[in-house]
Amino acid sequence: MDYRFENGAIIAEGKLYEKAVYDVSNAVFSAAFNGNGGITKYFIANGTKYELNFFLCISYNGVMQDVLLYKKVSMLGRRQIIWIDLKTAVLEIELFLDKKENGIFGSYRLHTDRTDDKIEISLTDQRRFEGDYQKSRNVFQDDEKAFAASGACEYCIENSAITISLTSHEPQVNTFLVYGIIPEHAEEYVRRFDDYRNALEKEIQEIRVPDNLTEKEKALFYSTYY
Repeated sequence: MDYRFENGAIIAEGKLYEKAVYDVSNAVFSAAFNGNGGITKYFIANGTKYELNFFLCISYNGVMQDVLLYKKVSMLGRRQIIWIDLKTAVLEIELFLDKKENGIFGSYRLHTDRTDDKIEISLTDQRRFEGDYQKSRNVFQDDEKAFAASGACEYCIENSAITISLTSHEPQVNTFLVYGIIPEHAEEYVRRFDDYRNALEKEIQEIRVPDNLTEKEKALFYSTYY
């Protein structure tokens, strides 16, 4: 991976398989994003720890994508954004934490000029849902974790994977993933997704960074704040 600093963010560029691990935290828990759209840890302030192997696989127009695709990763504050070059389209993945909520917000967007593109993203976690886990079409939940999405998704218990579909006509799906302390209605966080993202953007914009800093110093300044 090649790294640089840009407008206070840490920028990494390389192949899809290469990791760009980024630790984030708020008042309730900490997590690590791996730069591939996955999560490697989820530690709650009450002492509960989840060591994860949460990763994704991408199918574009029916073809599984290899791990040598080019990607760009931006890391700033409690957010990591990944752009994956699919040659004729771009898949954008955004993962972030709110200031105080337990849970990871995710957004998956297809950027394309074509009218018939389709992406299927399989989010795989070695921790399977147990019992009566399907609460609605877009919500899966048990005593340990919950996942909610704004668009249709499917869960395959055999490989513990949630599949999200994006098309040219429905190019974006927002998600909420939580471990440990499970909210009563996880889908409410998806419904209010834009509110949480806007609050994060406002928080970043309100940080007053000195004008005389280098790009690296700006990134260190933001890191110190968070």
